[in-house]
Amino acid sequence: MLPARIDPKPALYERLADATIMKKDGKSLEVKMWIPVSGPGVFSVEGKYYRGGDSSKTLKAILDAHQRSAKGHKGEGI
Repeated sequence: MLPARIDPKPALYERLADATIMKKDGKSLEVKMWIPVSGPGVFSVEGKYYRGGDSSKTLKAILDAHQRSAKGHKGEGI
């Protein structure tokens, strides 16, 4: 997702995933990842949209994590 820059005119993106990051101070940070039509990846934090990184690598990491999670929950109807 890095390097990234603020996207001053975000488009209507399709949401890919949400993530909650636990910070060292114990507070959580909500990050939303979006699917861009083209160009670098899109994510938002606290209402600000950013573009950067390689969307294909981000998508692969999310799908890999989902697959590992599903293997750990077989038979639980996720």
